[in-house]
Amino acid sequence: MKRVAITGSSGYLGRKFLEHLRWRHGTVEILGIDIRPPESASASLDRFVALDILSPKLAGTLRDFQPDTIVHAAFVLAPIRDQER
Repeated sequence: MKRVAITGSSGYLGRKFLEHLRWRHGTVEILGIDIRPPESASASLDRFVALDILSPKLAGTLRDFQPDTIVHAAFVLAPIRDQER
């Protein structure tokens, strides 16, 4: 892996995957894609794009970055309404 794009890079799974990539492949170039920016400046990203994965701009963003690997970690969880459950 030389260039990795990660959707959902600011979420829990995205952040943990970023940590793992930096630990395992320190020289990989990483593009983070998320609707919200990373929580800290030391987010281990080389580039960040604030973008919804449903946006038509996603294709151009990926084409410009030219990743050899794409990790899809973007998701939305609906809250559980039944507190007993």
